[in-house]
Amino acid sequence: MRSVEIGGGTIAALVALMAAPCRGDELRPSFRHESYVSVAPSADDDVTWTRVLWVDRDLLHVEARYGYEGEDIATVLGGLHFAGGSTLTYDVHLALGLSAGATSGGVVAYRAELVMGVLDVSSEGELFVDWSQRGEAFFFTWTELGWSPLEWLRVGGTIQRTRFHQSPRDVDAGPFAGLSSESIDVALYLFGLGTDEPDGTVLIGVSF
Repeated sequence: MRSVEIGGGTIAALVALMAAPCRGDELRPSFRHESYVSVAPSADDDVTWTRVLWVDRDLLHVEARYGYEGEDIATVLGGLHFAGGSTLTYDVHLALGLSAGATSGGVVAYRAELVMGVLDVSSEGELFVDWSQRGEAFFFTWTELGWSPLEWLRVGGTIQRTRFHQSPRDVDAGPFAGLSSESIDVALYLFGLGTDEPDGTVLIGVSF
């Protein structure tokens, strides 16, 4: 497994910006870090690691990613965050960003979640325009339908199209199961079940 650190200076600057006092705003920033470890036994590079860190403060959203758009690519995004609701709650992020590393490009991204009781639907996606390939574009998406029969248990199905793991399929679908506490989430996603080339992804998320 390759371990690559996102530039510490960049992350420190983003965090400092979000945590700094703001006139008339007493809301504390919220942080979220997610690591995705994907295993595809049939691929040459059978283990990949993607990391995502974001910070929200009221309407402001700042995010850094590594390995999301492809191997050895780092991305920084900024945008808006909206959340609210009572019976039906929503949480939405809209952002623009730049990528650099193995290739460079521009990103238009979204993340959205709707929750009603024990049911939820969430989706994230982005349009990545690769400047090194004369503007070639690729659309990433990861969508989940979840059911939480217990406060700490969530199960459901996923459909996704990404490049952060070496799946032989352009679009993957499969079940998932996850455990959660107040600040930590762990989930297992399985894809390609019933085929000769199954693969899986483990998510570890920390919120604080």
